[in-house]
Amino acid sequence: MKLGEVLVDEGIITEEDIANALSRQLNLEIVDLQNIAIDKASVCSGSNAKITVTATGATSYQLYTVSGSTYTKSGNAQASNVFTVSTAGTYAVKALNGTCESGYSATKTLTVNDKPLVPTLSADNTSLIDGDKAVFTVGNTVAGLTYTLYNGNTPGESQESNGSGLTFKAGDAGSYTVKVTNTCGTSTSTPAVVVTVCTPQTNNEFKH
Repeated sequence: MKLGEVLVDEGIITEEDIANALSRQLNLEIVDLQNIAIDKASVCSGSNAKITVTATGATSYQLYTVSGSTYTKSGNAQASNVFTVSTAGTYAVKALNGTCESGYSATKTLTVNDKPLVPTLSADNTSLIDGDKAVFTVGNTVAGLTYTLYNGNTPGESQESNGSGLTFKAGDAGSYTVKVTNTCGTSTSTPAVVVTVCTPQTNNEFKH
């Protein structure tokens, strides 16, 4: 009789103990998280990305946020292997099967971008005489973005910002704004700057 059989026969280890041990070992072996992917590395504010994991032997999945070496659960475990995320940060996932779980997956990072800061617009003079020009100053600019002066819906001069203020000149009457666009949308200065232009009367216009 073998030693294992003696231990079972004498009641030191039961057959049920052995079966349970083998079952636990089998579960540990089959919960294997194999891959993690994110469909977008960056999104605009209000949009989301999907993190998908591939695993064998898993019945549920737990999402984590990662900061340095700290892993924090994000929400509850779910049956789906696809997570929808919209908050900037670094993420990882564990695959679960009952009390058994895989190690942490590799991490994936999501960047969330916003529309440009809303620019400001002011003018040194809003009551012009025909032939004069107002100097418009644009504030709250972001380096690398292009700003365009509009009179109503008509675009005018454009300039790229180096991070400091921009200036434009215009001499037509109208309602002026400045617009800036990035991959997440367009921002427009408000309120509009209203410019009026008057034509001076000549001496002949006073003669009868």
